[in-house]
Amino acid sequence: MSLSEPATPSDYEEIETIKLLDSITFSDHSRSSHFADDDSPRASAINLSVKRKIDRLNEVLNETAAYGVRKFIVELRRLACSSPGRLLNDEYRSKIWPLLAEDLVGSRVQDNETTSSCSDSDFESAVSTFSEDDGEELSSSSTDLAEPSVADLKLHQEWNQVELDVNRLLSRFPPYISEERRLFLQNELTPIIVRVLWQDRSFRYYQGFHDVCLTLVLVLGPKTGYKVAKALSTKSAFHNFLTRSLEDSAMRDLSYMYVLLWKEDPGLERFMRNASVGCMFALSWILTWFSHSLREYSQVVQFFDFFLSNDPLMPVYVSAALVLSRRNEVFACEPEMPIIHHLLTRIPEDINVDEVLSAASQLILSYPPALVQGVFWDRYLEQISAPKKQSVPKINRYAVNAWFFAGAATAAVAYWILTHYSQPDIAWFA
Repeated sequence: MSLSEPATPSDYEEIETIKLLDSITFSDHSRSSHFADDDSPRASAINLSVKRKIDRLNEVLNETAAYGVRKFIVELRRLACSSPGRLLNDEYRSKIWPLLAEDLVGSRVQDNETTSSCSDSDFESAVSTFSEDDGEELSSSSTDLAEPSVADLKLHQEWNQVELDVNRLLSRFPPYISEERRLFLQNELTPIIVRVLWQDRSFRYYQGFHDVCLTLVLVLGPKTGYKVAKALSTKSAFHNFLTRSLEDSAMRDLSYMYVLLWKEDPGLERFMRNASVGCMFALSWILTWFSHSLREYSQVVQFFDFFLSNDPLMPVYVSAALVLSRRNEVFACEPEMPIIHHLLTRIPEDINVDEVLSAASQLILSYPPALVQGVFWDRYLEQISAPKKQSVPKINRYAVNAWFFAGAATAAVAYWILTHYSQPDIAWFA
């Protein structure tokens, strides 16, 4: 319809539907890939939006098969980021996640490098090098993934720790998975993780990487899940987490969260800084892509959709968006670190996925990573009169989740120890 032409009845119907869609958040639908099952205008708008997205996903996948991924990677990323429901269901994820992992936004994250540039992909056709599992189960005794054998893997210095963490993963499995399937996947997961670690002698396992790998295996199966995990370990922020101390990688990245809070809500940033809240409450968020902290499987996979198609620093933007969404709760707290830490570590079960991810998208448009890591960071340090180089307390990479489970009393004791027995130049945001 031209803007100069009068609207027809069908045009009016389309306009009203678009207006209704714009006024809706899809937090209810995000818990399920099914259409809404009532006849209300809201449900009709949701169903229309989902149908359009399904049609577009099918169209892009068909075009990708015909003309190659490179031409459509931007559109795949857009679909993976958008509401409702990101990629909607695991059937689409099993096809699209490997394609996104082959051509991640940015490349291996290095110090002082801009991470917003897109890396080139080595593939030329639509056929992903991450072959599908095709229903075949991968035996732990198999060497199909690659050498080394499982017997070799068991000699790896990280095997025992990985196995301990994997055995604690019961609560992370969706309730519809059978006991037999769960046990099979748990048995497969330890060799998969250690295979990833085996490829680079500088890799050191950290608690939380098993959460990431589990999500990949649940969606993609063992074989393709391993290949995507391997890609993430070499071409994303996970490479830094696996090769550097958590203080020099994850905590450094999280410090940029306060730059975003300062730019977006100076009062909230000042309140949290004066209470010495720091970043520890969000550590498991970026180390696991929120998979350890979110309660619903459908929420976790939507976050993975979002991160696989965005800048490597996007988990920090989502962390900032989540804190901003809870500003009223934070201000309702006493300005004490243990209380605020306890509040923020618990992400509400009814988190509005669409609102948080949409807010993060707006933040990264308003404050691009290159500026946040550069001039905004320098200005922020000048504003708070903090030294540019600061120490942070040592973090046990095998006990990251202890901070997540820490209650107010535990956090208070930890905070007292850090402030009384650590070096005097410890960063307040540690």
